[in-house]
Amino acid sequence: MPGFLEYTLYLSTDDVRVAHHLARILNQKGGRDVVARGQESERGAAVVVRIFGWQEFSLVRVLETVRAGARNYNVQVTGGNLSPAPVEALLAVVQHALLLDRLPLIAGATPREPLREASEKGRCQYRLMFVYLLLSFLYTAKNVVCFL
Repeated sequence: MPGFLEYTLYLSTDDVRVAHHLARILNQKGGRDVVARGQESERGAAVVVRIFGWQEFSLVRVLETVRAGARNYNVQVTGGNLSPAPVEALLAVVQHALLLDRLPLIAGATPREPLREASEKGRCQYRLMFVYLLLSFLYTAKNVVCFL
């Protein structure tokens, strides 16, 4: 896995200048942790973001920064793609979105098997399935709260 996450956000416009402007905002706010660029895609304009320090500049912060900037142009974020990511980065999104002080214990393959033991035995697909289902629920329910 590379030393960065690549997060592509698609916009509801074909105007690449909007994507370039949003990328500039991300580059300013993210410092050395973020490199963003605007580009054309088959789905319209897109902002492609490489996040080198997801602990300092989270995925949620990237999304909400782009959403806030896009509102100034009457544009919406219509979707996105994420490169392979550490589970910790996705769990940080879940923790942020649900306003949790700490993550609950997630059972592994058997009810009494803690998550760490499950992943050590090569059963991390249960954790990934949980994260995917929870993120899908949050996206469809639109429960992600804006925090910058």
